[in-house]
This record gives sequence, C-alpha cells and structure tokens, in this order.
Amino acid sequence: NLFGARLQTANFSSTQLVGADLRSANLNNASLIGANLGEAKLDRADLTNASLNQTIAESASFSGANLANASAIDASLVMANFQQANLEGANLSSADLSNANLDGARLQNGNWRQTNLTGASMRGAVVHNADFQGVVFVPPQPKATDGFIQKTGPSGATGLFQGTDFAGVRNLDPKQIAFICAQGGLHPSCPPATQISPSPTDVSPQSPGTKKGL
Repeated sequence: NLFGARLQTANFSSTQLVGADLRSANLNNASLIGANLGEAKLDRADLTNASLNQTIAESASFSGANLANASAIDASLVMANFQQANLEGANLSSADLSNANLDGARLQNGNWRQTNLTGASMRGAVVHNADFQGVVFVPPQPKATDGFIQKTGPSGATGLFQGTDFAGVRNLDPKQIAFICAQGGLHPSCPPATQISPSPTDVSPQSPGTKKGL
C-alpha cells in the first residue's frame, strides 16, 4: 500500500508491483521501466515525466492520473483504464492499449505511432495534434487460405470514438479515417449524416377495414 506516497525520481525498474495501491502517489520523474503493474491502482497519481517503457500494466487503473510528457514506449497496457487521465505530450509509441479505456482522456501533442488501439474506447477524448501514424484500430486479417478463417476485431459501429474530434490529428491514413467515422468520431472527411425518411406511399392513410390484395 503506497497510497499518497512521495516517490519522486524513485527507481522502480523491473519491480513487481502487481495489484499495488499507488493512488494519488507522486511518481514525478520516476523510473518504472520494465516494471509489472498488472491490476495496480494509480488513480490520480502524478506520473509527470515518468518512464514506463516496456512496463506491463494490464488492467491497471490510471483514472484521473497525470502522465504529461511521460514515456510508455512498447508498454503493455491492455485493458488499462485511462479515463479522464492527462496524457498530453506523452510518448506511447508501439504500446499495446487494446481494449483500454481512454474516455475523456487528454492525448494532445502525444506520440502514438504504431500503437495498438484495437477495441479501445476514446469517447470525448482530446486528440489535437497527436501523431497517429501507423496506429492500429483493427487487427490485420489473416489470409483466407481455407474456408475456416474468420474475421476478428471490432469492425462494426460501436461508438468507440463518439464525440471525439480527430480533425487535428496528424498522419491519419484513409483506412483509419473510415474507421473513426464508423465509430462516431468527427473528421472533415467523414460523410454527412443521413436521415431516412419514409416515402409518401409508406405513410398514406388507409381506411379502417380496407384490405388489399384479397
């Protein structure tokens, strides 16, 4: 239990911190390189300028944490909770954030190159000027060598990016934009929303008791 501990510039590299309670701890400029933070609680922790490169933090909670300018290159953050976290200027290149929760998080000016965001939720996130070159939203499909190959990954519209404006995101490719639009995200290239109105013949009144085709 390290709740509220002052751990500025501490060296936790390769440390086993599975399930640790680090809520509201001060880890400013701390080193957590290669540490195991699986299911750890880091809600509202201060991780400004911290180094989490190659850290394993699967299912860890960073809700409301401050990770401004932190580095988490090649980290495993599968199913981690970053809801309302500050990741401004952070470097998460090549990290795995599949099925992570980034709702309401601040990701602006960050480096997200080659990051795996498959199934990640980013509703209401701030992503202005973030670099999304090579970001994976849908895992690559296996080659259809036989009739038993099945598609994987979230391809349908689930609203994962509802209300998030991607207009200022850098290095998006057409496939990424198409997926963003399908998930409720906003981008100038998204097609305008269309509304289906019933045709006049569908709503024409019919006298009670009148039967057709008899």
